[in-house]
Amino acid sequence: MSVHEDDGGGEVRKLAYFGMSVELGPPDPERPGAFTGGALSSQLSEGRMAQGVRGEMRGIERMVLACACAGIEVGSPAFCEAVETAVEAAANQA
Repeated sequence: MSVHEDDGGGEVRKLAYFGMSVELGPPDPERPGAFTGGALSSQLSEGRMAQGVRGEMRGIERMVLACACAGIEVGSPAFCEAVETAVEAAANQA
């Protein structure tokens, strides 16, 4: 994972899985370690797949963003493994 600051006082984190990049807003003054919001770009829900699977992949993307905004280290090996497991499980349900 690579991390750099953006112009608005937040951070941009490029993750090592599924082409994900999380852009976090400024730090949340009321919750140390957390951020005030963010955006995620990802290749996970792109391409050809069944509609139900696409919805599950988008849900996984939203969970990654929510975790990053809450201050969870989404670039850790354990978190990466958890995301990969969730993606495999969703794909196997198709």
